[in-house]
Amino acid sequence: MDDIRPTDRPHQRWPKMFYKSCMDTAQIEKIGLQPFSDSSFAKEWPTLVGSGWKETTDFTVADLNMRYALVLISPLLRITSGTSKTSNRVYRIHVSGAGKLGLPSRTYSSPRNGTVLMAYERYLRDMAIELGAEPSMAAQDAKTVVDMEVELVKVSA
Repeated sequence: MDDIRPTDRPHQRWPKMFYKSCMDTAQIEKIGLQPFSDSSFAKEWPTLVGSGWKETTDFTVADLNMRYALVLISPLLRITSGTSKTSNRVYRIHVSGAGKLGLPSRTYSSPRNGTVLMAYERYLRDMAIELGAEPSMAAQDAKTVVDMEVELVKVSA
């Protein structure tokens, strides 16, 4: 990749800066996971907080979707309402999509103990452990995530 020049426009400079930061393995090894560990995402992720996590009672799907939107993640569920196609006197609530899940939707119809879903569960567990979660909490939460994604695909099909 070319060097960053003072004459580069932002759309030229930013990808070069990003690439350079990704390739600076000495700096990556030096700082490790500290930037992530200091982030609000890590401090609010129940899997990483472990038994010290306190569930809040003011949680809403709308709040979750808004937080996802801030980091450009598709909402888990989309809830809309409107009149029926057959009668404008009948209103319907429509729950759609399973957002962007970890795997393609068709994968979730395979057996729960099949190779792909179990590999995905192991991947989630291993990533959580690498990020500092206790192994038992990581295993429990990884299983719960995969089970939830399977159910989301079922109801959104």
